[in-house]
Amino acid sequence: MSERFDYALERCPPTSWHAFERLARSYMASDYQAFRTLAASSGDGGRDGMLFLTEDDESVAVQVSLSQDWAGKIRATQARLRDTHPQVRELIYLTNQEIGARGDDLRRTFREARAVRLDIRDRSWFVDREHASTSTTRAADAFCRQIIDPLLPRAEVFDRGHAILSNDESRAALLYLVMQSTDDSNDRQLTKLCFDALVRTALRETDNEHRMARADIYGWVLSVLPTQDEGEVRMYVDRALERLNKTYVRHWTKEDEFCLNFEERIRIANSIAKIVQADEAFNRELAENARFVLVGMAIDTSTVDFSALVLRVRRVLEQFLFERGESFVSSVATGTPMLFSQSELVDLASRDSNLHPDSTSLRHNLPAVVGEVVERAVLGLSEPANAFVRTIGDAYTLFAFMCETPNVQAGVSKLFSQGEFWLDTSAVLPLLIESLLDEHDRRTSLLIRAVAESGARLMVTNGVVDELLHHIELSMIAWRAPHDWRGRAPFLYSSFLWSGAANADFSEWVRKFRGDRRPEIDLAEYLLEIHSIRVVDLKEPASQLDPRIRWHAEEYWRGVHENRRPGETIDPETVRQLVERDLENFLGVLQLRSHGEELQNPFGYRQWWLSPVRSSIEAAEKIRDAAGLKRLDSPVLDFTFLAHYLAVGPARRQLAKSLERRLPMMVEVSLLDATPSVVLELADSVRARTAGMDERVIRREIRDQLESEKLSRTRIGRAGPDALVAELRQALESNGRRRKRSS
Repeated sequence: MSERFDYALERCPPTSWHAFERLARSYMASDYQAFRTLAASSGDGGRDGMLFLTEDDESVAVQVSLSQDWAGKIRATQARLRDTHPQVRELIYLTNQEIGARGDDLRRTFREARAVRLDIRDRSWFVDREHASTSTTRAADAFCRQIIDPLLPRAEVFDRGHAILSNDESRAALLYLVMQSTDDSNDRQLTKLCFDALVRTALRETDNEHRMARADIYGWVLSVLPTQDEGEVRMYVDRALERLNKTYVRHWTKEDEFCLNFEERIRIANSIAKIVQADEAFNRELAENARFVLVGMAIDTSTVDFSALVLRVRRVLEQFLFERGESFVSSVATGTPMLFSQSELVDLASRDSNLHPDSTSLRHNLPAVVGEVVERAVLGLSEPANAFVRTIGDAYTLFAFMCETPNVQAGVSKLFSQGEFWLDTSAVLPLLIESLLDEHDRRTSLLIRAVAESGARLMVTNGVVDELLHHIELSMIAWRAPHDWRGRAPFLYSSFLWSGAANADFSEWVRKFRGDRRPEIDLAEYLLEIHSIRVVDLKEPASQLDPRIRWHAEEYWRGVHENRRPGETIDPETVRQLVERDLENFLGVLQLRSHGEELQNPFGYRQWWLSPVRSSIEAAEKIRDAAGLKRLDSPVLDFTFLAHYLAVGPARRQLAKSLERRLPMMVEVSLLDATPSVVLELADSVRARTAGMDERVIRREIRDQLESEKLSRTRIGRAGPDALVAELRQALESNGRRRKRSS
């Protein structure tokens, strides 16, 4: 399908009725040679809705219309034909609107009334026949050149209202980086990909009559990369021009001028049209999520300007992606781990509110609302939206790399290519939970799958297996006596309820991971079979590391676990076991790295401890300072760095493009841990009161309602938990009654 043609049809304005009429005549020429024009429909205010009779068969009428109210237009035409042209037995309605199955009821009505036979030919009909013949291809191209091509080279996907990059050249370069990274295969060398995109951007408005000199191309690229060495940039531009010549670019040797060839201009127009459509769909999805967040926070939506709110959300989102890209590049360059906390999103939203003040009633809640919507966007909306955010994030990262060094490939080559990863308990627990979710929502599982497919080895220690089994047992205790449970509910159990699954099914679900007789072996087999994770201990290498590092590491981890939950008393034996587990992972991975020898590049090591916990990420720096060491390279990677690494690092060559596009920008594993105990008790009783609903619908309704109630936690503080229980029970029971009535 031609995205360019589809987008031109979608965006064809009412004032361009003549262009659409010419297109429709060309498409109909193979069936009907000539038409006789009838008078325009009354009240059209123009020629939209022109009626024709085919000269060789006056029982067939043809109407061409751009009207959005296609059903009303068709009914009015049928009434008119009945009165003025009773011989007509068939009406062919050609429109740029997307109608599809929505036209079935109207066809049925006409058939039952024994009126004319209705043949609706909508946007899909035109797009499907674009290349049916030479004449339709030419007609579609002429239509695109008039309607949409003048707009595409200047397409404002990165609109001035929300773009982070300050000048037009940089925003255009970012758009072409998005396009290039979307279209190119993963085995493409990144320096070539980036400079091919920059040269294409410089030439985006050229053709045979409007060429660009080599010196001007140099100047344009240098305006995007002003801090880079001019000689090095010229070298990469020359190489890109040489690669693109003849296939994508025409070169006038004598004048040393260049332009895009016709085929490349069409290809670029199609690609940009596809991106623009994805951009518009993404903005619509952001608006829907903004509405969900506002309702969940009990904020009146009647006075909210959603266009302005989406613009603000996009600005904060792109600032986040830009800073994440810069942070990743800085992390690679300096060898320091990148850190992320959810509070960053609210901080970014607050900064944006200060720079772009809001005078509406929403202004006091704006940072919280915008931060929440951006978080939902980063953590994943629909699969197309996730792919769109992923592509933009990768483009910002590549742009940051180019600003650091023109030789992007050399920058990412500092990263390890074949890794060995030991997973922390907090990295494995989400894998168990995600077995309850639809494929699209299994974000951690997808990331781990991508790591495995990149050729890396995935492992856990026996200590992690024991901790997982202990957590499962705690969850079973909470399940058996939920009303007797005190304190924070176990992550596994609260997440199970949050998924919307039936409380009664918890013990049976847990048996998927372990049985009663040999739980350690059962869980190890599950991790290996489902996630390619093996059990490999690190006790021996951990015992061989420098005793001074070991002593300071033990002190650090003891402090972490004794103070992990202020106000709660933690059993000393539990603390000892947690410290022992973290020491084994931290020290064991350090020792395995070239048997304790340091590499020049901190990200060149193969062995890593994968942990999304902030205390793990900060451990090396804190232990180094406490021990008075000059250097101690961190053995820890978190999910955010790993997602960036898989997208632009050496491992990307091993990943299928479809898998890379689905990678999450971020994985947050602590969101469900804050579920109030009162909601844990409520979920099963609500399920019982909504009996009769489809199981999938029940689970979705529980998830959505709990998520909405999480947003209103400020209301919980004011009204108390009993009010929340009553409201939630009332909302879900009401929803269940409505669904029963409708069925």
